[in-house]
Amino acid sequence: GWDAEEYGILTTGGQFCVHVWEGSNKCEIDHIESEENNNHACYSIKSDPSTGYNRNNFVMQNVFVHHNYMHEIAQEGIYMGYWNYESGEDAHEIHNVRVYANKLNNIGYDGIQLGCTTMDVEVYGNEIRNYATAKHQYHTAGFQLNTGVMNAKFYNNYVEDGSAGQSIGILYHGNGATEFFNNVVVNAGGRSIEMSCDDQRSNVPNNPYLRVYHNTLITEGNN
Repeated sequence: GWDAEEYGILTTGGQFCVHVWEGSNKCEIDHIESEENNNHACYSIKSDPSTGYNRNNFVMQNVFVHHNYMHEIAQEGIYMGYWNYESGEDAHEIHNVRVYANKLNNIGYDGIQLGCTTMDVEVYGNEIRNYATAKHQYHTAGFQLNTGVMNAKFYNNYVEDGSAGQSIGILYHGNGATEFFNNVVVNAGGRSIEMSCDDQRSNVPNNPYLRVYHNTLITEGNN
């Protein structure tokens, strides 16, 4: 986009609104409004192992996604990194990641999903509202943080109104060395925060910590 305009580009329809793949690297995505895509994530930022890019020959790095607006999206808002770091497929890593000041509204699957983001990751100042509208069994989180998410900070984010009955505000199944602070989750639908990081999954030597502090969790009803 163009930082002189709030959203200098509008994308409507199509499969992916923005697709970064096949070895693409060092990208900045900003000041874009995207709406009404079909049957895929709005932003897909990864090269799947099936394309020949893997942990042995490629590292994606310097990925900055900020000041974008996504709404009426069929699946994930932002899908960055392969979903399974531990699958044996050796999915490539992503280093030096910044995802900030994005607004997401009416998202079919997870608002922001990360995987394989292993080094120098910061996600902050994002707003996710009305997510998991498709009520898919495996995509019900505001933030879904899969294996390979480590050496990361998530802070000053706002998540509100999960649509599925068991939606989760922040779901973490990463590899440790990660902090969550100053986030707000309102009416997740199910758990506001769900986290796991066991010894088998963690490959952060001597430092598989999770730090969760100064977050605000608000819910109505019995959840």
